[in-house]
Amino acid sequence: MAKKGKGTQYTPRETQQRSYFLPPGLGDLFRAFCAASHGGASAGARGALVLFMACDDYPALRERAIRAADQLEPRAAVKDLKAKLLDVFGEALMRQHIQSLPEKEKNALLKQALDRQGKSGGKR
Repeated sequence: MAKKGKGTQYTPRETQQRSYFLPPGLGDLFRAFCAASHGGASAGARGALVLFMACDDYPALRERAIRAADQLEPRAAVKDLKAKLLDVFGEALMRQHIQSLPEKEKNALLKQALDRQGKSGGKR
């Protein structure tokens, strides 16, 4: 009778842990994405959790990510969230830029915005 080597013998594919919290396909897509060029899935998962928690100041973005992952196919959810990221962080960058302007320039921009809003409001 042949002796097996020490330790547990298993085939990884048959024993991989699956998350019951991910919609079908999302876990496999994430693992493939991480393994392709971003390190291992475990490191990617840790990074994803940190990034998700870092978005604490953007609750609408976090909710959008949760809904997209729940309601859309994985690739469509990623595309949807990328568009939302551009909106959210674009607005934040604009606010930061405006706050850094001298008061005179801020007032001029505000006047311009109010003039535009008044003109578009009258045409409805």
